[in-house]
Amino acid sequence: LRLLQQAIDDANVPITLADPSQPDKPLIYVNDAFEEMTGYSREETLGRNCRFLQGEGTDPEKVTTLRSAINNEESTSVELRNYRKDGTKFWNRLTVTPIYDGDGQLVRYLGTQEDITERKNSEQELKAEQEFTRQALNTLTDVFYVLDTDGTIQRWNEQVVEVTGYDPAEIDGMAATEMFPETDQRTIADAIGAVLRDGEATVEADLLAEDGQRVPHEFTGARLTDGDGNVK
Repeated sequence: LRLLQQAIDDANVPITLADPSQPDKPLIYVNDAFEEMTGYSREETLGRNCRFLQGEGTDPEKVTTLRSAINNEESTSVELRNYRKDGTKFWNRLTVTPIYDGDGQLVRYLGTQEDITERKNSEQELKAEQEFTRQALNTLTDVFYVLDTDGTIQRWNEQVVEVTGYDPAEIDGMAATEMFPETDQRTIADAIGAVLRDGEATVEADLLAEDGQRVPHEFTGARLTDGDGNVK
């Protein structure tokens, strides 16, 4: 038991224990990693509910999910905006697990924390970049779409919807050849193959709107690759 206690004390993962038998389920144990992550000492932490890490930017829906799981004695994981002692924000992936004694009585709630701030910031930066790209593509007056290597449509601008009359839900995952008359589908399929093989291709064909109207277009395709040169 002493070895187990030492391992928990020295663990790199922030660990807490809360007592469900006391009002407001206060923390009765925190390890060194928790102190390091939050900036709060044991003396400042013990006897308080872990909600003291929450603040203005904490999502109330996530808090409700956490509270509901605790009340129902269920394990749960939530990603919360928390605050360190110095006021700085950080993203905390909190996992709470009920612990029972040999008689099946709930005796503790085990909490583990993970600082996922870097990952969340990267996700937010990616979303901002994607939104910027979306807005930029929608300013184009030309029809623009991106195909997967199997020829299905993965991304498109608003001009595709306006010109074809298809609903976005219909466009998503549609084979690009379906947007053309049967007489042009072979030509389009060959052009897609040429783009994947040679890097680019240009072809003239009629875009077929949902109402059957044909709209002549010249299509220029280019192969997109990642930093390693792999086709995306």
